[in-house]
Amino acid sequence: MKNMTVKFYQNACLIFLILCSYGHLSQAAQTGILNIKEVGISNYAFSVKVANGNDSLTLMAGDDLNFANVINYGDSFDVKIIEQDPRQRCMLVNGQGVMSDTTQQIILACKNRNLISAGLYVACAINENAGIDCFGSDNYLKIEDVPVGTYQEVAVGAQHACALKADNSVVCWGRNSEGQTDAPTVGHFISVVASHHSSCAIDDNHLLQCWGNITNTPYPVPSGDFWDVDISYFHGCAIEDDLTTVCWGSDSKGRATVPTGLKAFDVAVSDYFSCAINKENRESQCWGKNQFGEGNPIAWDMADLDLGYFHGCGLSSGGGTVLCWGLGDGYEPYLTGSFTQISAGYFFTCGIREDYSVACTGDANPLE
Repeated sequence: MKNMTVKFYQNACLIFLILCSYGHLSQAAQTGILNIKEVGISNYAFSVKVANGNDSLTLMAGDDLNFANVINYGDSFDVKIIEQDPRQRCMLVNGQGVMSDTTQQIILACKNRNLISAGLYVACAINENAGIDCFGSDNYLKIEDVPVGTYQEVAVGAQHACALKADNSVVCWGRNSEGQTDAPTVGHFISVVASHHSSCAIDDNHLLQCWGNITNTPYPVPSGDFWDVDISYFHGCAIEDDLTTVCWGSDSKGRATVPTGLKAFDVAVSDYFSCAINKENRESQCWGKNQFGEGNPIAWDMADLDLGYFHGCGLSSGGGTVLCWGLGDGYEPYLTGSFTQISAGYFFTCGIREDYSVACTGDANPLE
């Protein structure tokens, strides 16, 4: 296993629960508070600043804080994100409301931007200058064809790649056999993914736009407001703004049949199985094919998740440890040390270490 010395962005995956509660208020004390409680786990203390009116809080990993102002029964609240680390993206669910006699829950979900992405033979990462560095070899996805620019995210498919630019537009390059590099020429986007002969992006209105093979199937891309998405050759899965998980496409082996009631903050799909991190216990749930144990994730708190062809890997919520399951040719020998982000390729796995270097492992290790 070899390490790459180029420095890369570090990030964290956070999810918080804002509890707006006061119990059953009496005639004498019809007031309540906004309580900020973290229910997801962050490995690193990246801050998110939220405000309700003139009152603001800066949230760090492990915080459980209250706004200073007391809100009267019947008064409205409007919690907004006013600052966040550029290496993550955050979303409030039901941030606006009115104090009532029931507990009100507002979710502040934050997740990593895709700063590293592993594909079939090539992996790419956003470097410390916000450019893209790629490694590996492919006849279509050539290193010299990587576009120059400033980027927020990168996504590598089988033989093409896409990236989210600093101006929130999307650019793609590589093989274009089925329109997989024909990215939208207008619009602003918050995230992008790529796989096989397809690509998708979520725009700033949280609408899902896809191009390539995934639009040429009998299964329509779902409509709605979405927070996260991942796609494979046969199907895709996405997380709606209320953290409900949905899938579409071919349901062979049950790969598009989401467990009932699943609410998650991170979703990943492979060709024959899918997984997501449950927001309640931060453990991964998988569905679909389970030939080599790929459908049996390790039960532990996860801060990040990705899937290869027959394996999955998760990043621990405590010390940034990488643990994997399924067919070992995609992750052996194990990545050791502390990592800030991971990405599983078809038959290899890469991660960004705390010292910003990149390490990869597996049968198709692109660093070898």
